Amino acid sequence: MEEVCCRASTLETDINPFQGLQEALNTNLSRATRDNDLIYVSPIPPPGQLSAILPAGMVKAVLPSAIAESLDWLKGQPGYPLFGGLVPYGVHLALGKIMLADSSSAIAPY
Repeated sequence: MEEVCCRASTLETDINPFQGLQEALNTNLSRATRDNDLIYVSPIPPPGQLSAILPAGMVKAVLPSAIAESLDWLKGQPGYPLFGGLVPYGVHLALGKIMLADSSSAIAPY
């Protein structure tokens, strides 16, 4: 008999937290429904009545002319240097002169 009483009390202690959770969920659901009806005057349409979300173009692919006309660029007729915006032109010239001086001094002894 004790075994049955113990099982019954264990069962009640196991069910009590779930009942509290169920009550809290029901209270939150009724409050959310009331708030929804108060804030949004019109009812929410069912998913079947909603129109499909259409795709929208967010960006447009633009290919730089140096890449699109790469053969002209490789032939030495570019409109502008491909990576010209990365390094200012003055720095480019200075580095070119330094590289020429270094290469001529490195190659000249041999």
